[in-house]
Amino acid sequence: MIDLSVSLYSFSIKFFDRSYDLEQCVKKAHELGFKGVEIVAAQMIENYPNPTDEWCEWLKGILKKYDMQPLSYSAYIDMGQHTGRDLTEDEIIQCTLNDIIFAHRLGFPIVRTQHAISPAILEKMIPYAKKWGVWIGVELHAPHNCQVGVWKEYFSLFERVGSDYIGVVPDMGIFQEHPHELFQTVALESGFTSGQMERIIADFESGIGQAALVKKWGVKERRQLDVIETMYETFREAVLEDFDIMIPYSRYIHGKFYYINEEEKDTCIPYEKIIKKIKDLGFEGHIAAEYEGHFSDGTVDCVEQLGRYSRMMHRLIGE
Repeated sequence: MIDLSVSLYSFSIKFFDRSYDLEQCVKKAHELGFKGVEIVAAQMIENYPNPTDEWCEWLKGILKKYDMQPLSYSAYIDMGQHTGRDLTEDEIIQCTLNDIIFAHRLGFPIVRTQHAISPAILEKMIPYAKKWGVWIGVELHAPHNCQVGVWKEYFSLFERVGSDYIGVVPDMGIFQEHPHELFQTVALESGFTSGQMERIIADFESGIGQAALVKKWGVKERRQLDVIETMYETFREAVLEDFDIMIPYSRYIHGKFYYINEEEKDTCIPYEKIIKKIKDLGFEGHIAAEYEGHFSDGTVDCVEQLGRYSRMMHRLIGE
């Protein structure tokens, strides 16, 4: 069974401008039809990394009030918290252990972490994950993919020790195929016309190389060159076979998206193909909506976008 949840990070714009507090984010997530929540600890947990007992009880009460499942505690390894050096291995272990303990205290069964935790350190966290009853998932996020060296090490680890306490959190952002509508908005702001951008995207998707495209269109302005460079770095044919590698070690997926159109479709990430693929592989777990369109256009209503995503995904999951 596939369940649909939401990362409260999706409400970032409203949370930062104080139009929503944390309770309102949880309430709206419930109203939009999501079952569980991921909380980004460093963003929304009061007094992170050490919330008070009173605050922990308050959050548990809020989740219960709105019948929302505590799903994923999104940990944060701040490698730059000391001037002039990264965290040591012992410091990463202590940060991660602290997150595990508070995830357990708050009732979150999953700790989502980042590849700042090496495969060797992740293996050392298994006894703690077992003790505190959590599963630690490392997010596989763009620009990484399954063929990156460190990820080959992770999958070798999972194959050797199993995935009862550790695994991977695939992020849908690694499957961006087509420049989404908000990317095109940024392109227009750089000086391209809509007609130019339409033809440039057509050239890009025909397979023309970056240098040849720049020469063909006579692109010289720095902002426009940046748009072209980002397009070539970001969008490519989705390698859905990567799910064959990831799904056996995953119980949680980040449903990254940037824009859902009025027809309630994503023109950037091939969700129809992805949902069919993971169903065929027997995936059972949560997909958590993660809206990131605010990086391109902060005026787009994240609530409307999440509503469109929820309806689209409930339709696809149910089919």
